[in-house]
Amino acid sequence: FTGDNPNLWKTMCEQYFQMFGILPSFWVPMATLNFSGSAAVWLQSIQKRLAEFDWEAFTALLCTRFGRDRHQTLIRQFYTVRQTSSVAHYIEQFELIINHLSSYSDTIHPFYFLTHFVEGLRRDIRAVVLVQRPPDLDTACALALLQEEVAK
Repeated sequence: FTGDNPNLWKTMCEQYFQMFGILPSFWVPMATLNFSGSAAVWLQSIQKRLAEFDWEAFTALLCTRFGRDRHQTLIRQFYTVRQTSSVAHYIEQFELIINHLSSYSDTIHPFYFLTHFVEGLRRDIRAVVLVQRPPDLDTACALALLQEEVAK
């Protein structure tokens, strides 16, 4: 763990521990074996208190430290992402952001993502995609890719 995406790290650790039947009392010591970079420095700073923490307390502390403003940052990225190069690159950026956002809340309506994706397309591509009235994000992505290909 380097400090990136603490929620994903926590989920992956829990899946691993459960799959291999690791007792919860070993979760914190095992999980901290692979810390590096700023996460390792942070771990060193709390090392003396580490024995006090069960998994829930430890991960809450970790997520607070490394997840600072992560949700807000993702929301800002969502509102500012635009197609600046190829459609494929824009799709990659957009999907990365919405996948991260979805880990915070699964109640965001898919049409919200669809609408914002289309609005972020380059003007010439957006016009063609809008006219097609795509029912979902996958269709909008496919239409945008096709339009870019045809326009070349």
